[in-house]
Amino acid sequence: NMAHVMWVFLSSLIYLCSAQQNSVYLDLYMEPNCTGTPLTLTLSGHDNETNCKECWDGCSAGNPHVHSLSLRGPTGIKAALNGMCVGKFAYGSGGWTDPSLGGVVSTGECHNGGANGVLLCSGSIPTMQDDFNEICGNKQPPPPPAPLPGEFFILDPEMFASMLQDAAEWASTHVPYIDLDTKSNPENSDILTTFYYRWREYSYHIKYTQADGFVVTEFLPFVPWGGLHNTIPAAAGHQIMEGRWVHDARLVDDFSNFWVNGRGNPASYTNWIGFAAMQRYFLTGNETKFVSMLPGLVNVYRNTYVKSHLRNLNGSQATEMCDECCWYQNDGRDAMEVSISGSGCRPTMASAMWGEATAIRTMAQLTGNTSIDNEFAQWQAFSKNVLLKHWNPSISSFATIPIPQVDETESMSSKQEYFQKTNGNKQSVPPNPACNLTAIRINGVPVDVRELLGFIPFYFNTLLTEDEITKYIQQWDALFDDQGFQGPYGVRTAELRSPCYNYSYEHGDCWNGPSWPYETARLLTGASNILRLNASVAKSMDNEKYTTLLLQYAKQHTKTTAVNDTANPIGSGHIFENLHPDLGYWNNRQIMYGMTATHYGVPDANRNMGDNYDHSTFCDLVLSGLLGIVVDSDNTKFVVDPLITEELAGNFFAVDHVRLKGHNIAIIWDKDGTRYNRGQGLSVIVENQTKASAKTISKLTVALT
Repeated sequence: NMAHVMWVFLSSLIYLCSAQQNSVYLDLYMEPNCTGTPLTLTLSGHDNETNCKECWDGCSAGNPHVHSLSLRGPTGIKAALNGMCVGKFAYGSGGWTDPSLGGVVSTGECHNGGANGVLLCSGSIPTMQDDFNEICGNKQPPPPPAPLPGEFFILDPEMFASMLQDAAEWASTHVPYIDLDTKSNPENSDILTTFYYRWREYSYHIKYTQADGFVVTEFLPFVPWGGLHNTIPAAAGHQIMEGRWVHDARLVDDFSNFWVNGRGNPASYTNWIGFAAMQRYFLTGNETKFVSMLPGLVNVYRNTYVKSHLRNLNGSQATEMCDECCWYQNDGRDAMEVSISGSGCRPTMASAMWGEATAIRTMAQLTGNTSIDNEFAQWQAFSKNVLLKHWNPSISSFATIPIPQVDETESMSSKQEYFQKTNGNKQSVPPNPACNLTAIRINGVPVDVRELLGFIPFYFNTLLTEDEITKYIQQWDALFDDQGFQGPYGVRTAELRSPCYNYSYEHGDCWNGPSWPYETARLLTGASNILRLNASVAKSMDNEKYTTLLLQYAKQHTKTTAVNDTANPIGSGHIFENLHPDLGYWNNRQIMYGMTATHYGVPDANRNMGDNYDHSTFCDLVLSGLLGIVVDSDNTKFVVDPLITEELAGNFFAVDHVRLKGHNIAIIWDKDGTRYNRGQGLSVIVENQTKASAKTISKLTVALT
């Protein structure tokens, strides 16, 4: 009847009006500031794309030249922005802009800048759901923490809570603690403060994902060049070396698996993930998790490193080992953009390939896989032979060997029209006309320029024999030369005497002079390695020089300046990308805060991206180097061999709450026995029982059984 028909009509009208009121519309503008006539589409319920729901894809829409966009609809609705066509193509990672950089737009807001993917936060993108949830503020909480068996025998964690700040509770169940004598030697306060700050900083970068478990990030905000979960493999070796001391085994287990057997992309930068995982295996004794990496690491080596980085000296791709072959890497992908030597065959890549082959061989031997062991014994020997060709006797240094370029990304390292070299007032100064990159970069021969990257072979312990260390140790003399690498605030990445020192490019992350914690950390690990492998190198490196370098590195965290400093209070610890080695301010931050240029559509938006930057180690250097916890594949014992001088140690030091090969350990130096009341001298404690001791700070072998 008519009444029923009218009821149906009115109900449908009310439904349509209600649906329209609840719809979310995306307005795309061809002009900035959301001006002009927009192209409008309904975003809510828009499920036409293959790889995401409730999303718009620029490629599917014919790539309109969008300069700004906005959402219309109910208040509080949000959409995430991606720089890639994530609807049409199944990207597995990246492209997100962090919310703090304008990567989320809400209804009623105008976003200046384009996007190739706009996804309602009520939608989905299965290949990157964890990252999408985080961008939208829908991050899922991690599971309950695993039982952690660590014990304190010596130290009270409350004594150090103020340095750990908001990470104090986490640290008390997860990481080792140290104590140093700051009264006898006030410089110890810089090491102590930095040690606890770096655990705090590290904790900020631990991220739990539903799909891949725990990962560690380099940047806290999402950066467009970051991979899945904002991970970047360049510093993954550092992150595993630092993380090996964390008691929750899931962290490094998940993170290592993510890179070699999971969805990470380890080949996007030079890395030493397998080698670092081997050092972690030596500490924990967990063979099962270590050897589980074997299939993935072999696959990456064969099908990515060999196929992409093995080159002939004429620049062409090599298909097998040869006398004229080398390991090529673009300097930007070596995490060293804008280096003086530029791209080419680099000792960093040769050393890393030796390290990965060594880790694979160790896994193969543990599993009885003689075929893999024999195959990678050849790659190990080949990589070392390649490395030794990088030695340039005329400058007494390992050095890059340029080869004809095979990609276009090298152009970043060739520009000389911009200069960031500064005087005392942080003002640009004219370039040195004597800098001639073309003359430096002669194809097929090592460059005649010393760079800090030349010290990398010493990082990989056992790569060089004792005789080889004796032969090449002269390289370390330049490290302490004021016209060489030594700066007042840090070790330079190129020698000051080079005409091309700090030579080019209006870019904050250059490797032509600034001091990088990334490389300083590798240098210090290398120094500890040579001190333990060869006792005859005292002229070029000794314990006093080692501790001097470590103290300078610690003070980069406590005695340097930064625009809008993150340290609160000042001096409590900070770290960013790279430091001016002569003036003591953090370069990239200074440059970004002085810029007026637009980044990612928002002026100065990424100026804080380096806050608490996780691109290096420090705690590992203190635990394994300064205070001397040395481990290898033997699960029945370990070695304590502190590199700290008696002068720096003063009356006491302690390491506590350490998990090592399934045991809880502590180490104390108590000169008169009154600090810890466990006897005088050096003592090593296992499960609260003194297992070894000495009257002086000296090397001890400690039985675990």
